[in-house]
Amino acid sequence: MSASSRARSVLGAPPWPSTIPRPAPERRTGLTYEHDWSRRYPPRLARAMVLDGITRPLTKIIAPTTVRGSEILDHLELPVILAANHASHADTPILLAALPPAIRHHCVVAAASDYFFDRT
Repeated sequence: MSASSRARSVLGAPPWPSTIPRPAPERRTGLTYEHDWSRRYPPRLARAMVLDGITRPLTKIIAPTTVRGSEILDHLELPVILAANHASHADTPILLAALPPAIRHHCVVAAASDYFFDRT
């Protein structure tokens, strides 16, 4: 056994015995996903800094948009649901970049858990 294979076996996860069936992984998405931490002030501040400092300027450079009718947003009675047509994964940053700050910083983005959280 070489030194590199010994190091891999010590540092890596132990091998699963081939005679024992592997249990299905526990999925922690959907209603059971722990998300309370994401509503606290530090993650919200970090999200706002990334959104306003990186995502929004980059989106405006890569995909400049024309916003019409934004005065309607001033009279919305919150909460509301804003839905994109989902032409691409760029829909979310483009929609967030087009919203005024009062609405943008209170958005909760819904995403497909099977696409973003499925690690099997």
